[in-house]
Amino acid sequence: MTGTDVLVVDDEPDVRSSVAEILRGAGYRVAEAADGSEALAVLSSETVGAVLLDLRMPNMDGMTLVERLEDPPPILVVSSHSPDDGERARLGRKVVDVLKKPVHPDVLLDRLGRALERKDGA
Repeated sequence: MTGTDVLVVDDEPDVRSSVAEILRGAGYRVAEAADGSEALAVLSSETVGAVLLDLRMPNMDGMTLVERLEDPPPILVVSSHSPDDGERARLGRKVVDVLKKPVHPDVLLDRLGRALERKDGA
C-alpha cells in the first residue's frame, strides 16, 4: 500500500508525537493531525490504512469527523473520554475499537495490527 499506514489525530501535541513515535518505531508510516479539519485534509489527499482518533478536540472534534466520513479506513478511538451509548451509536460501525488513554504501547500496537488485518482481509 502506498500512502500512510496510520493517521494520528489528537489536539495534544505531546500525546500526538508520542503515539506517532511509538508507531514509527514499529515500522509504520505515520501522518499527524491536530483536529478533525486537518484529518479531513490528510484523508482527502492520501491513502490511509487506519486512523487513531481522539474525540475531544477544538475546531472539528472526533465525533464530527467520523460523521463526515462516508467510507473511512478503520478508526480506533483513543481518548480519555469514553463514549456513552448515544455517542457509540453516532460512531456506528466506522469505529472498530475504543481505547482509553493512557494506552500501553503494546496494547495500542496489538489493536492497530488487528484493525489493519481486518481491513486487508475484508
